[in-house]
Amino acid sequence: MAKKMVRASGPSPAAAVLGLARTYGVPVLVSAPLALGAMYAFHRAERFAATHPLFQVSPAPAANRLPPNVQVEGAVHTTVKELRAVFAKDEGRSVFEVPLGERRQELERLQWVKQASLYRVWPNRIEVRLVERTPVAFVELPGGANAMNRARLIDEEGHLLPLEDSRRGSLPVLTGVSEGQRREVRAALVSKMREVLAELGEAGRRISEVDLSDAGNVKIVYPTERRALTLILGKEDWRLRMDTFLYNFDEIREKMPNAVELDLRDPNRIFATRMAKESDGD
Repeated sequence: MAKKMVRASGPSPAAAVLGLARTYGVPVLVSAPLALGAMYAFHRAERFAATHPLFQVSPAPAANRLPPNVQVEGAVHTTVKELRAVFAKDEGRSVFEVPLGERRQELERLQWVKQASLYRVWPNRIEVRLVERTPVAFVELPGGANAMNRARLIDEEGHLLPLEDSRRGSLPVLTGVSEGQRREVRAALVSKMREVLAELGEAGRRISEVDLSDAGNVKIVYPTERRALTLILGKEDWRLRMDTFLYNFDEIREKMPNAVELDLRDPNRIFATRMAKESDGD
């Protein structure tokens, strides 16, 4: 037998009220006009909030400014130009029609933004609170002729960020990072760098560079009075090997004054694997 197809549809508001009336009798019949009136009033209020100028996002006063009723907290590195691009489409629109979920996603796609929270504030304000990414190292990406064009910052999640000169002196250099790596791979390298520095303790604060080009063979750059020394620490016992180097440093400086790279992996001996050229003398 062929099945009959019936289009599914919900009852209209009026039909719903009449259905209640049949179920509960006269009291609901008395309330039906009130329910319909409330629905009409709600629709009018919704329309009023969507169209009245009181609730509209005002136009930005200049190209380098945000709309006056869009207030942003926490934007240190995120530029007004980037923020303006997100909210420009909302100028003249009621704050109640601004899709906050979409704007949050757009903000969190910006380079520096880690997390964004948005709130509507009566009658016509949108508050934005940003949590920006925190750089933990300086990286120089391989390739290209200009070193400055390859310089970046990196955060703990492996996001590459634009270089800021003010940050260069306060962060270690992480070598072994490339743009072609997946972000998760870069994040793992950052985590390894932080693990190395944490294990080295106080000595780790003086280290200017951690080389993880070969993650199984950690190298660090340790500044001294004469020159920066590259120390090969290997894959484990970093603190023990660093302590051995520091304990024997005076003897190393006396016997190997031109050494620029030392291999600390042998528990009984320290080898100079690279020496300074004569033209690089002290």
